[in-house]
Amino acid sequence: MDCMIYKLRNRPDLAEKAAGWFHAAWQIPLEVYVQSIRQCIEGKDAVPQWYVMLDREGNIVSGAGVIENDFHKEERFRPNVCAVFTAPGHRGKGLAGEVLAEICRDMAALGEEDLYLLTDHTNLYEKYGWTYIGEAGENSGSTARVYHKRTDRGQ
Repeated sequence: MDCMIYKLRNRPDLAEKAAGWFHAAWQIPLEVYVQSIRQCIEGKDAVPQWYVMLDREGNIVSGAGVIENDFHKEERFRPNVCAVFTAPGHRGKGLAGEVLAEICRDMAALGEEDLYLLTDHTNLYEKYGWTYIGEAGENSGSTARVYHKRTDRGQ
């Protein structure tokens, strides 16, 4: 499958489509994605950033973002890779790994040395070089697994 990863800061024409896709995937209010993607496109800071992978037909098949805080209480775990999602029909092909690798390269170029990711998944992010470092309290009152990855800049 020929897919391409796009940085939304370079493709503002994809902003509305991407916001709707992330909203449908995660059920976070659409406006949250619209605002964050708008900030990404305005490009005032390294964070937030948003990435989508499109197939040949222009459908979003995978994507993720980088935000300051992914709904948790730990200030030291920032910035956060968030909203990592691959469409069900495209899972098991390593697409999320490709998106994560692009995020690490891009965030290194933007000056970030460390990235964090909160998830309930086990044995997924490890295969892409992320290290499980413990649990963090979420704003909802539950806890999530925290993963860490050094970008190329942090090596």
